[in-house]
Amino acid sequence: MKRKEGDTVMEQFVKQYIQTHEQVYNYFGETSKRTMQLATAYTLANKPFSGLALQKKFDELNSLLSKNVDTFYTFRTNVVDMNLAAQFIIGSEDEAEISSYEQRINRLIDVGFPKKVSTISAAFFLTDDEDHANRAYLLHKEMKKYHPILTGADDIPISVFITQNKELNSIDTAKLMNTYYTELKSHFQQGEALQLLSQLLVLFKPTYDANLVPYVNQLKIEIEKRKVRVTKSFYHLIGVLALSTTNTEVLNDVFELYSQLIKTKLLKFNKDIAMQIAIQKTIQNKENEIKAVVFRDGVMWNSLLDLIQLLNLMPINL
Repeated sequence: MKRKEGDTVMEQFVKQYIQTHEQVYNYFGETSKRTMQLATAYTLANKPFSGLALQKKFDELNSLLSKNVDTFYTFRTNVVDMNLAAQFIIGSEDEAEISSYEQRINRLIDVGFPKKVSTISAAFFLTDDEDHANRAYLLHKEMKKYHPILTGADDIPISVFITQNKELNSIDTAKLMNTYYTELKSHFQQGEALQLLSQLLVLFKPTYDANLVPYVNQLKIEIEKRKVRVTKSFYHLIGVLALSTTNTEVLNDVFELYSQLIKTKLLKFNKDIAMQIAIQKTIQNKENEIKAVVFRDGVMWNSLLDLIQLLNLMPINL
């Protein structure tokens, strides 16, 4: 897309996002969280959206994973969703990895994970490390000991994502999650959204950090100072900001883009999506600076944007 004379970089990004969403809308015939997330993924990847190409990849994955599905599977219709199919188009996966995707899913099922859609999404983050699936299952099981009601199939993707680090101890990590959850209760409402926030914080480093929760609490205060009501749908976004060691400069950039996004007709009443987009784009812009600060003490991702990718594959409905 060519940049028009006088447009700022942020203005051009907003226009590109709106135009991409129009293409997604034209294909699906609806405006929904799904279409807005798909438009975000394609815009951040700076790739044009093609509904036909996405449908082809979706059908390919669905066919691959359905042909050997037995009666114990709980899938009613499709075994994959469009967000996952999109990751195979705009992400780093290639055809060879798609052909082995069923085996990655089976590795998770073999260690004890249920045959659910969440397990299929989780397989996207499974590494070739033979013990990875076991670490993920142990973490999920330990999480359930602390929060038996809150922990379920929706937590499978993050269990797999976090345990990509082979040095991580699943038992200690679940305990650390619970510690952060308990400490955050004075500033955040209890429930699934807070559990997700506490899960994200263990990615900062694998051992307890006494400064992390006060820092997260202060981020919430700073966001509220900018007249944004921090609902449960924002909790995981605060976690992403904390992991990127957000300072005032980064937060100002987030809100500059956020203010432009919510001026659009599409995002005026979808402010949680607007905030997610603003955070993603700001982190993408500053990724080289952020890497030098964040990538330490066992943080294992190739990119902070991998974390956003994870969140897009999770059934977050907070």
